[in-house]
Amino acid sequence: MRFLTGLLLAVAVIGCGRTDAENARRLAVSPRGARLVSIPGATFSFRESMAVNRTVVTVKPFQIEATEVTVSGYAACVGAKACVVPAGEGRVEKHDEPMCNWGKPGRGDHPINCVSPAEAEAYCQWNGGRRLPTIYEAYWAALGDGRMSEAERLGERHRIYPWGRDEPEKVEHCWQRGSVGGTQGGVASPITSTAPPVAADLGTCPVASYTGDRSPFGLYDTAGNVAEFVFDPKPITCISTKGEEPCPRENMFRVTGGTWHDHGLMGNQSPADNHPVSRARHPWYGFRCVAGPA
Repeated sequence: MRFLTGLLLAVAVIGCGRTDAENARRLAVSPRGARLVSIPGATFSFRESMAVNRTVVTVKPFQIEATEVTVSGYAACVGAKACVVPAGEGRVEKHDEPMCNWGKPGRGDHPINCVSPAEAEAYCQWNGGRRLPTIYEAYWAALGDGRMSEAERLGERHRIYPWGRDEPEKVEHCWQRGSVGGTQGGVASPITSTAPPVAADLGTCPVASYTGDRSPFGLYDTAGNVAEFVFDPKPITCISTKGEEPCPRENMFRVTGGTWHDHGLMGNQSPADNHPVSRARHPWYGFRCVAGPA
């Protein structure tokens, strides 16, 4: 009986015929949006980009989307008149427009980009009352691991990348696709590779195209494709010599993680790397949503 049950299960899995990444991508383009992944609450040490000291922070259990929000997913929100059309004169710099995914044929399964944090929040709210992750939730979801001991969570030697501490050149993910410093885009190769340079910007990849940067919790593209908007409840930009000051909400967003445009000679593909949103709409900025109270 046990053998028969196992055989039926194997047949069911084979019959499904899809990998986890394929299933994640299939859900990401549906009107309901990406699959939610449950992340356990934890206390861990967090270090602000370029900061010397770490801060111990605690996050409650939450759910986060396995993939970045896609063009198709965002289009459902536009169709419901809950999101604005991310196109039009003056939204982005002229030279960035070709890399914006909205309205481009064949880009439905690519991440939506060239949107602002406020537009990202509007989508999340429309899709079941979700929200943008906090900077701490994004960090833990991308770099954490439920098998970590307390000493590992509170220690100095966290993962640098979702896959561990190996340099990005050794792992396939959606990067090196820019005309400056790019090679074949996504391939695992050292920066001294003889691979031909990219003649023009290739832009984003379909979500979950690569499994090399899949996080231990099951998130895709946290180290590539598009950097993601996160909410920073204690933004360093609103701290002065006088201490913390009231912060306008538009100053409380950052982006975290690597992008399709990064390469071995610039940027940091680590989800631990984060910086203020200097210009809201950009071809290498996107987002994913979370469910649950902050």
